[in-house]
Amino acid sequence: MKQKLFFLSLLICGALPARAQMGPTTDANRKTGYAVRVEQAPRLDGDLDDACWQAAPVMSDFITHSPVFGNPAAEKTELRLVYT
Repeated sequence: MKQKLFFLSLLICGALPARAQMGPTTDANRKTGYAVRVEQAPRLDGDLDDACWQAAPVMSDFITHSPVFGNPAAEKTELRLVYT
């Protein structure tokens, strides 16, 4: 039992510095997304021509975590979430 607690504490302590390096997290830089329920699952083929993708709201304007936290993403990035 003591050995399990020891390894658990090592895991927790090892994760803390990694979280500190990620940069500040505030409501201003936190994204919230919404998934849209669809009747027919999309084909995951890289094409966004399925009707369900047109109904999904687009999330964009992401920021980087590294090398500099808070900079705009180097590549245009969009995220759409759907579920069946």
